[in-house]
Amino acid sequence: MSEFAESFSRLSDACARYASLNDNQRRSAHQAAHTCGAALADDTTSPAERAAGLGQLSALATTTNAGAATAGDALIGDVLASAVTDWSQRGPADAAHLAGESLDALERLYGALGRQSRTRHQLLRWLAVDGGTDALERFSRLLVSDPPQADEAIDWAVEPLFRQPPADVAALFPRLLDGLAHPVVAAVVLDLSHRMLREGVVSTHPAAERVDELAALLGELAERLSKLAETAASSAGDAESRRHTQQAIARSVALAAGLSEALAWIGARQHVGKLYQALDVPHRRVVVEAAAALARLGERSGVETLVRAAADPAARCRALAYLEELDELDSVDPECRSRAARAAGTLAAWLAEPSQFGFPPTSVELVEAVTQHWPGYEDAVDCTLLSYTYAMPQGELTGLGIVGPVTHATSVDLLDLPTSDAFAYFAGWHAQHDEITECGVAELSEAERGHLGELVRLLADLGFEDPQPAKLANFFGERVIVSTASRGGQPGTVIVTGSQMAEGSAPIWIAAGSTRHPIGPDDAYNIFKGREFLRIFN
Repeated sequence: MSEFAESFSRLSDACARYASLNDNQRRSAHQAAHTCGAALADDTTSPAERAAGLGQLSALATTTNAGAATAGDALIGDVLASAVTDWSQRGPADAAHLAGESLDALERLYGALGRQSRTRHQLLRWLAVDGGTDALERFSRLLVSDPPQADEAIDWAVEPLFRQPPADVAALFPRLLDGLAHPVVAAVVLDLSHRMLREGVVSTHPAAERVDELAALLGELAERLSKLAETAASSAGDAESRRHTQQAIARSVALAAGLSEALAWIGARQHVGKLYQALDVPHRRVVVEAAAALARLGERSGVETLVRAAADPAARCRALAYLEELDELDSVDPECRSRAARAAGTLAAWLAEPSQFGFPPTSVELVEAVTQHWPGYEDAVDCTLLSYTYAMPQGELTGLGIVGPVTHATSVDLLDLPTSDAFAYFAGWHAQHDEITECGVAELSEAERGHLGELVRLLADLGFEDPQPAKLANFFGERVIVSTASRGGQPGTVIVTGSQMAEGSAPIWIAAGSTRHPIGPDDAYNIFKGREFLRIFN
């Protein structure tokens, strides 16, 4: 048996016994999976061997019911992730594409994994990364006829085509347009079409001959989104029902946005009525995209709608970008296009993302704007600190956010701190370096815990009540001990460095502040790190 075949045999054996393996053995199994993936992508592997390896994975998927998010699915996912990564790193000299029996075996594995698989989208990504005509034709057919279930899996599968436009567009279009029946696939396909138009890969929109279908679909989506908005507003169902409604809205919004842009690219003035219909949809992005399309088609009301949208922080950045493209920025109130206004718009849009709150804040206010050096940046950058407020049924929720070197926000109560410490919090959260490490107290050795006992006694002697070490960190060679404690009856965090202990200087005290969203030890340590970074860089 060849080394290639033996590696797959070991993987099959590990998968069959996975439930009985200990942690070390499971780590070895996943390493074996990565080895198999590297072997599949190796230039010395023949097409016959590659097809055989994929065939063994199909057998593994079938016998372990891998599609049901089992250990088999995870191990096969490791194999495919490694194979795709290695395949994407091949140079021009390694230009042989997937073909023939390898493609057939890959498609059989895609089917064997089934729709429930959390990993089979890696096979679509492999086809996209390969970029050969046969691979792209297979990619188009599988994506349209049997797309992955998860939205993010579809995005990940198609992403290589955005980075590297295909050499053979005909291998993708018009076949991909058959995916218009699937909202997520349709939105991604339209985005890909627009990217290829902008980059000059194609001279006409791939969907130009189906413009009537696009317009009809936009009209249907406008009606559907209006009904979904009513359902979401009045819904008192369980959390799962609300999640499904929000997912349906998100999918429909993305597709409506893509359809509006497509009508503009195609120059479909005969369908402006559908774009006007989209203006009535109660969703900012749909309105902005429809307005931009109308403006591109020469409808002045599209510009006027964008100007009004620029006054809304959550829609501002997208509206301003379109108005700038249309050479209409002077139509906007200067206060709505200032640096602070743009930063407020960026934060509001970020907070409205599904991964955050899912809807924009009630208000966003400027706290401070400075230009300063920031970890990870060579030159000074604009840093804007903003407060945000959500008016909730149970009361107001407030927090701070930053825009500039990073867009991020926290509900931790930083509002009573000096703004320099608020900037420090975000700098400490954002910065990463190999020479910054930390571990919990439970991970320490007995000797190290003994040293912490000495620290606890020292802190008690200094007047800190009930000091409890939370973590031990190493900050560029400086030992840092982070502990919770109270001082004068007020809870907070006390931070001691090795140099402070050697010099006998006072430790750093950061009060917890609000009882609703107090500053915890992790937050206090971020402030400590950020102070050091900003002091050094500035």
